[in-house]
Amino acid sequence: MTVSLSTPSARLQRLLGRMSMYRMLVVLLLAMAAWSFVLSLAGALFYTPSELAATLATAVVSTLMASRVMGLLFRTFPQTDSALITGLLLFFLFWPTTDGVQLGWIALAGLAATASKYLLVWRRRHIFNPAAVGAFVMGVTGLNAPVWWVAAPLMLIAVIPAALLVLYRARLLPMAGVFTAVAAGIVTVRFAAAGEPVLEGLATAFTSYPVLFFAGFMLSEPLTLPPLRWQRLAEAAVVGVLFAVPLSVGPVFMSPELALLVGNLLAFAAGQRGGISLRLRSSRNLTPSSRELVFEPERPLRYTPGQYLELNLPHPSPAMPPTASCMPP
Repeated sequence: MTVSLSTPSARLQRLLGRMSMYRMLVVLLLAMAAWSFVLSLAGALFYTPSELAATLATAVVSTLMASRVMGLLFRTFPQTDSALITGLLLFFLFWPTTDGVQLGWIALAGLAATASKYLLVWRRRHIFNPAAVGAFVMGVTGLNAPVWWVAAPLMLIAVIPAALLVLYRARLLPMAGVFTAVAAGIVTVRFAAAGEPVLEGLATAFTSYPVLFFAGFMLSEPLTLPPLRWQRLAEAAVVGVLFAVPLSVGPVFMSPELALLVGNLLAFAAGQRGGISLRLRSSRNLTPSSRELVFEPERPLRYTPGQYLELNLPHPSPAMPPTASCMPP
């Protein structure tokens, strides 16, 4: 079968392929943050621009600084885009504020999130979503409860297209669809059982719960997903139930971040991907404008047809070898 490179899908793939997945997430999250400032200036958001700015700066600076410190401690090359993504995600989870104490707790959430990338790992890949870890630590300690304010109705204007681009690029639309259907369905049934009309309950599920943001930017993190498609769909269903059902075990209440961490744990049990260092074996010029680099892995690389490869080449530090991990379709 021949696929035309001029189809809208192919053109979109080429456009999205101009930047790495990390960079695309940074751009989209920054666009969503910018939209929140627009809403705030227009009086359509409860938070003031100064509260948004203080919270954004605290979350991002804390993760960037923590990433540098952890990189030095563990002698690794810190990824700036990864730190930015974690900080931007935390920005959307905690109450925007200018209070110094509350900002300090948000900075601590950034530290906890970043530390989890280095401490809660297996085969050089973190087990849990870092932003979810930071939010959970703050919530379970009672220092600063995450509220997921990104669920504000008008934020959907930016959240929906951004989430769809992420899911399309990562080929995770089916998984996100399962999660959204389960979570929104359960929320709708709960409101209907309380006497609210079905359509109003469905609208509430999307305008008052962070269903779409969660699916597009939290659940979709590739490194914390199980390796097989049916496992990802099953995890999405389980997380959807935990997300929407108000469960509690003693003093610990179910929350979006805890639901995601449970899903991450299930994904780890199903089989985590691991990073593999590559060694340059040969190099040669193919044309005046192209060059072939041949790498060999430090250990055998298992793969199946249909997988694609994520390659990380930390070129500013020659001592750091490139790493790769195979991602199932």
